[in-house]
Amino acid sequence: MNALPDKESPIKPVSIRGKYYKRADSSNHFLSVDEIANEHLKTINSSWDFYIDPNHSESDLSKEKMTNGRYSRNRC
Repeated sequence: MNALPDKESPIKPVSIRGKYYKRADSSNHFLSVDEIANEHLKTINSSWDFYIDPNHSESDLSKEKMTNGRYSRNRC
């Protein structure tokens, strides 16, 4: 008896008996906590940078890192 559904669910991730799985080729693999969160965000068409971090403010940002970082306006 197969506990996993035959059709792919449009809402992800899917929990079976309290555990989350992903399909890779012909095998089922457990999802890590990060993978579960990322699959959920993909399903609702969102990302981590969309949400406000209640533990940090703008003053926690490093202006030096933003200026010299890989997304600097001065870099090609």
